[in-house]
Order: sequence, then structure tokens, then C-alpha cells
Amino acid sequence: MEQDNENDNLPEAQGSHLRINHRDQAHASGQIKWAVAEGYLDIDEAEQRLERIYQATTRGELQPATADLPVAQPPPPEKPLPVAAATSTAAGNRVLSLLSSSSRTGGFDFGQPIQATAVLGDVTIDLSTIDIPEHGVDVQVQSIFGDVKLILPDGAQVEHAGFAVLGDRSEKLVEPATGGPRVRINSTVVFGDFKVYSLSRTPKKVLRRAWKRITGL
Repeated sequence: MEQDNENDNLPEAQGSHLRINHRDQAHASGQIKWAVAEGYLDIDEAEQRLERIYQATTRGELQPATADLPVAQPPPPEKPLPVAAATSTAAGNRVLSLLSSSSRTGGFDFGQPIQATAVLGDVTIDLSTIDIPEHGVDVQVQSIFGDVKLILPDGAQVEHAGFAVLGDRSEKLVEPATGGPRVRINSTVVFGDFKVYSLSRTPKKVLRRAWKRITGL
């Protein structure tokens, strides 16, 4: 009888030692964002769990970060988020901010380029928990006296072209993973800023502002 019980538990024990990939981490971080939006977690606890998710290398290390949360029930399918002000527009694949702020994470048609434009405003696009298709995604950025931030899943394979005139284009990315999602960026920055982050290297204050805009907390 004791031997039967040990055999029953064997698959679970073996499964906890299986290694995880960037998609597993992105899925878990998506559960955390949903839990924040639904009021199960505050932002401080969400940030702590997010750090554990991106430090995990096995299922056994990953599962505790979401084990006490209900099964996420996201809205179908990734509808566009509310805009921050009347001078912001988030429709189709275009996110425009004029003298205002706008954040978005979903509702994109990956068959067309994503367009982010900030003119004397700021735009944050968070693709960190979205299942980017195998053919990848194109992102076109214009920052004119503005600030654009792009948050990507860890392990993304990034190609970045473009130029800056008295502005700044910067990247804070982890090493690309084999089979990681492809993101092709073309950016134009004039007296502005454009920053590309891997999720685990995104400053907490950037995540706080983006999540507050997205969740309304």
C-alpha cells in the first residue's frame, strides 16, 4: 500500500523538476497582472511575485508564485484598453498620445505593424504577457518631445533600427532565447526618449505607472 502511494506521487515530484521557458514565465506573469486587476494582489506583492517568476528555472520554483490565485479569466480576446485622456487614441494597431498619457497591452493585429506615437506625451506598450506569433511583430515608434516605453517578454529576439535627433534610444534587455518571440522595431526620436525593456529588467516605477493606468488602481 505504501509503495502504491509513492508511485502515485512520482509524476508530480518529477514534474516539479522540469525546466521552464520564457512562455511559461510570460503565462505566470499574465496571471499576476490579472490578479492585480481583479484585486487579489496589490502592486507591491505583485512585483515581489514577478521577481520570483523570472528567477525561477523549474516548475517547482515557478508554481508557488501563482498557486494561491484563482484561475485567471481574462476578457475575450485582449480588447483595447481605455485611453487616458481625450487627446489619447488607442484604436486598431495605433496608440497615439498628444499632451497626455496612454498605456496598452493587447487588442493588436499582429498581421500589421504596431504604431506608437508620442507628441509632448508618453506611451507605454506592454507585450510582455502576450503570445506573439511565430512570424513575430513589427513595431513603429515616433517620439517627438515625448516618451515611449516598450515592454517585451524575457528572451525576445529584438531587431532595432532607426535614429534619434537630440533624443535617446535605449535598450535594457536580457539575452535572447532560442525560439524567443521576434520583435522588429523601427524608431524615430526627436527631442524625446524611447526605451525598450525586457519584463524582468523593467524598473518598478515604470511597471507601477503602467499597471495603474491599465487596472485603474
